[in-house]
Amino acid sequence: MSNALQIRQQNANKALGAKLQGGDAQGFMDMIKSTVASQLPTHLAKNADQYLRMCTTLLRKNPTLMECHPASLVGAVVEAAQVGLRPGVLGECHLVPFKGEVTLIYGYQGYIALAARAGVNIKPPVAVYPSEVFSYQPANILQPITHEVDIDGWPGDENEAWDKLRAVYCVASVAGDPSPAVMVVSKKQLESFGDSKRKSQRTNPWKTHPLQMSLKTAVRRLAKYLVKSPEMSRAFEADGQSVRAVAGELSVFTEGEVVDEGTGEVTEG
Repeated sequence: MSNALQIRQQNANKALGAKLQGGDAQGFMDMIKSTVASQLPTHLAKNADQYLRMCTTLLRKNPTLMECHPASLVGAVVEAAQVGLRPGVLGECHLVPFKGEVTLIYGYQGYIALAARAGVNIKPPVAVYPSEVFSYQPANILQPITHEVDIDGWPGDENEAWDKLRAVYCVASVAGDPSPAVMVVSKKQLESFGDSKRKSQRTNPWKTHPLQMSLKTAVRRLAKYLVKSPEMSRAFEADGQSVRAVAGELSVFTEGEVVDEGTGEVTEG
């Protein structure tokens, strides 16, 4: 990084940091609005002001975000804008503060939205519990899933839901293909996957929201198999990461920095 760029970055961070420290969410968003608006895809760009207001409201509702490093917060907002998802809205993606950094975490609704843009209709994932009749027969290509729901057997809260969970699944359809695509993930597979993520991720949504992460796992695995779009590829790469945006000018980002998950050190991207 050149000295001139480093100085501009430091000045930008100071200016943005002053807005955050003062609790001025509107002022912070005003400073980065041109950058965020320029990154929005077509379907959101026509309502850029609405997107910016939504981000401002999110900051006001979660003041812990405003205690994070300004470049980290900007990076997360810009990353969400680039893939065209709305933080905090309908569970599409979430800005999660952790030790002064902001991590962008995608919800399963976000993956469903990205898949829809690519012509793949992924239906909401479903949890299966012990009292329910469930079978998965891959050879039956037209109706591989049989699931008789037992509403009376549903758990009362998320912790009980995770304890009783048997499996999760989701179903997708692709234009021109009469047979549905299915992803089934067993509780044993989810436990193994969740354990690996607990060790590798900076934040720990598997500990706080195991059922939601289980549902997301089924959708994400199916989307990775069916959807080949730049937005989906970017989502797979960015999900659960903390990216620091570096400003050459407040309206233009010229470099990126990535926080190493293991050491916490910042390395140039």
